[in-house]
Order: sequence, then C-alpha cells, then structure tokens
Amino acid sequence: MKYVYEVLITGEEEKTLFWLAEHGYDGSFVDSASAVDPQEVEGVDEYDQDKLYLFTEPDAWKVMEYVKDDENAFLACSACSTLNEKLLAFVERIV
Repeated sequence: MKYVYEVLITGEEEKTLFWLAEHGYDGSFVDSASAVDPQEVEGVDEYDQDKLYLFTEPDAWKVMEYVKDDENAFLACSACSTLNEKLLAFVERIV
C-alpha cells in the first residue's frame, strides 16, 4: 500500500481530533487514515505522543468528498488552531 499524504498530529491536537471524530465533524479523517508512531517512519524524529496519519490517494479523496459534502466538517476544531491549520492544509494538498 502506498501512502501519498501524511499529517503529523501532536498528542494535544489528537484529543481535539478524536472529539471531532466522535461527533462526526472530522470529515472521516480518523477512519480513513492509518495512524502510526512517527518514530516507526524513517526520517521522522518527533515526540512520543505524536501520531503520523497516513493516507492512500483513494482514502485522501474520501476525506475530500466528506468535507465537500459536509459544511460542518472541521467546524469545531477552531478550538485548536494548529489542528485546524493542519487539516485544512491536508485537504488543500489533495490533487
């Protein structure tokens, strides 16, 4: 399986991300990704509580479709501005 998109989420951001997912506001981000410890990925040197969310091309497009169809996707993540920036930047990178 080839992962073409990745998003590094800190432990604090992940708390907000899981809240969004639990309430249906994450655009299927959590369900569509494969989350790994970044230390398992060559060239990534981050803290223990961070997670690297990896997406295949079809899974990334699945998130994009959810976000396009749901005006409330990512709505509540304004409580965590860094998470908001990362999620929006991820969606903008999908080609």
